[in-house]
Amino acid sequence: MKDSEMKKWRENMRIAAGIAGDEKKREALIGKGYEIGGEYVTKYWGCAQSTFLATVDTLREFGIEILEKKDQEEMFPAFVGLAGGTGNVGVGTCGALAGTGFCVSLSALRCQGVDQKVQESNINHRWIAFDSVYNYSASRFLKEYNGLSCRDVTWSRFGKHWDSWDPHAKAEFGREEKERGCILDTAGYPCTIARAVAWAVEDIVDLLANPITLQKVVKDHNLV
Repeated sequence: MKDSEMKKWRENMRIAAGIAGDEKKREALIGKGYEIGGEYVTKYWGCAQSTFLATVDTLREFGIEILEKKDQEEMFPAFVGLAGGTGNVGVGTCGALAGTGFCVSLSALRCQGVDQKVQESNINHRWIAFDSVYNYSASRFLKEYNGLSCRDVTWSRFGKHWDSWDPHAKAEFGREEKERGCILDTAGYPCTIARAVAWAVEDIVDLLANPITLQKVVKDHNLV
């Protein structure tokens, strides 16, 4: 990783430590995650792309830049096809988890100076990302929704599934979300997107303030 890039991540870590140690700043960050996450629900209409953008944008408002805007815009199309349980089929990973998990993995590795070349030099670095995404993003979903798939989430929240390929069913899902307050009361009744963003920004701040290191994962997993 270039020195300029590492310098940027050290600054991200410094800012994150300040937020993590200040309850008011922490609550403000989480609240902004709910707000922007809720706004992007109807702006981008897709869980993966909405959570990805909202997580990056929320952190940026608090001085933490995990991606430059140019890179963010170029990456946006990659997340669109991950929405709706991967390719809109419902049975794959929830797009909100895919979008936020990306941001957690990126932050976990980059703050430790890990890029493609570093990963190639020592494959144990991947465990930093494994532990980060599992301990934060995936564990949140497993606890709240008892699963990681789109259908796990909808079943947990509504007790039923929708056929995402049916436009009428998709419209019905949107109506129910609005009626329950997903758009108007994102913190009081958080839809999956807004909640996932709020979780992610809090988790990334904690992760940057207390990073998972190579030494830790080698010890924890008895790696060689």
